[in-house]
Amino acid sequence: STAEGWKHQVAIAARDHLPQQPADGPVRLSIDFLFARPQRLRRKRDSAERIPHTSKPDRDNLEKAVADALTSIRFFVDDSRVYAGEVRKFYVSLAERAGAEIQLSWSTGE
Repeated sequence: STAEGWKHQVAIAARDHLPQQPADGPVRLSIDFLFARPQRLRRKRDSAERIPHTSKPDRDNLEKAVADALTSIRFFVDDSRVYAGEVRKFYVSLAERAGAEIQLSWSTGE
């Protein structure tokens, strides 16, 4: 499935950033998903900047796929630790490639 493809790509990209111990406290996860532009949005009059993506896949399903992938490689103990973060979907700007920008932050505890 498409979700499995995303999970695999996220896991590969995140491996180089793994913490020494999986995050076990509150985790903030923010993601910008960047989709390739369809032909209908490549006209001269269309913005060169990111354009909001308002069709499938659903934002919550995309976030779940990323959280599952990060849990599977032990980035955090469980995706239930994610308490906050913004998730957005865009068609890429003319200067970008499709993908995802993921920001994570957490405290290591006392």
